[in-house]
Amino acid sequence: MGLPVAGAGLLLSSKLRKTAVKRLGLSHAAGPNLSGPNFPGSNLSGPNLSGPDLSGKAIWVHALSVGEVRSVVSLAKSLCKNRPSVDIVFSVSTLTGFEMAQNELPELSKNIFFFPYDVPFLIKKVIKKINPRLVVMVETDVWPHFVSEIKRRDIPLILVNARLSDGSFAGYSRFRFFFKRLFSNFSAIAVQSDRDAARFKALGVPPEKISTTGNLKFDPLFDAGEKTRAQAMATRVGIAAGPTVFLAGSVHKGEEPLILNVFKRLRRMNPNLLMIMATRNPARAGAARRLFEKAGFSSVFLPGAQTIDPKKNDPGDGKKDGKKDGKKDGKKWDAAFVDRIGWLRCLYGLADIAFVGGSLVKKGGQNPLEPAAFSTPIIFGSDMSDFAEISAMLLENGGAIQVHDADGLYDAAAALLSDPEKARSLGKKAHDMFAGHQGALNRTLRLIDRTLDRQRP
Repeated sequence: MGLPVAGAGLLLSSKLRKTAVKRLGLSHAAGPNLSGPNFPGSNLSGPNLSGPDLSGKAIWVHALSVGEVRSVVSLAKSLCKNRPSVDIVFSVSTLTGFEMAQNELPELSKNIFFFPYDVPFLIKKVIKKINPRLVVMVETDVWPHFVSEIKRRDIPLILVNARLSDGSFAGYSRFRFFFKRLFSNFSAIAVQSDRDAARFKALGVPPEKISTTGNLKFDPLFDAGEKTRAQAMATRVGIAAGPTVFLAGSVHKGEEPLILNVFKRLRRMNPNLLMIMATRNPARAGAARRLFEKAGFSSVFLPGAQTIDPKKNDPGDGKKDGKKDGKKDGKKWDAAFVDRIGWLRCLYGLADIAFVGGSLVKKGGQNPLEPAAFSTPIIFGSDMSDFAEISAMLLENGGAIQVHDADGLYDAAAALLSDPEKARSLGKKAHDMFAGHQGALNRTLRLIDRTLDRQRP
């Protein structure tokens, strides 16, 4: 992003204004502090350009925002584990991406910083200071000045988890002469599928630079720790056994009232049903909660609800008199709202059915693999264009239900709630598809190893 474009964006976007100083490298609270190999500085932006360089020892991983960060968490952790003598630095472009990286990568907390604007003098300054041994860029956040400068310095550059959607490919094809040169500057491009490989080749990228490694989003660390975390949360909020949970994840603006109406109808057939909603932007959790409270449902925030006394009603559940929040059957709340980054993934482990948001409005959908990893039955709307291949694979394998409107969502959810065996089968098929496509992480790590091995001493 050049300065004129960035300047125009700053006037229009509060999110851009919050990160502008950090991405310009002007903050005194810059981080990581590159004054030594252990980066002993703060991590609010960065990098701090006052110290010496790292002598080409660092591997620099860059991810745009929340989705891209999440897809390479396992990769970053593996790099830290496999190469303990190598410093791993991690950059992001957005505030939510920064928060996600801080939450998911505590071992790199001092090494996380905001990617500078794609302006030559800023780019050169930051690259000179980090002096990376290797740069790994994720999916689509590719910046021309940065790529050219990395190439000029003869630093290996890998694009991982790369994909070209229908829209991107059509746009890139109109400017093939530019994108051929841009992507050919990469040492290697690790694509998600054979279709993506064919599209990069059609743009003119040399075939020997392209490898089909699979989708890293199939390989996040859904280990026993995640399941334990989900179970502990269930115990704390009083739903470890008994209540049925309908979870709506990554809900976008405009979907909240649709889901509220579906929940109202589902409660008529199952009075013990509980709702958990995670809005795509955690800042909207409060507005979504008020919407449900206005409809007469008691509510809490998650993970804030972990502090409530299981034997008492939550004083912050939105009911002034405390009379209508389920005292008769022991429930403390009807609906819970996730107000922090990083909790949705484990909460899918609490759900009996899950709706994947951003799909009943034109937002391209969200990642359906997270509920699939927990064998949770999946429902999503008609717009899954950002996850077209994954959603198609789930549907083909009988691991998800696609609906076109709120009525369809109600019908699908009601059918699953009334037929536990059907729900169990749907969840198992989703998990089987998920498990069967893992392995992209190891293939990507091998590609990185080969690229590093080819470096001259």
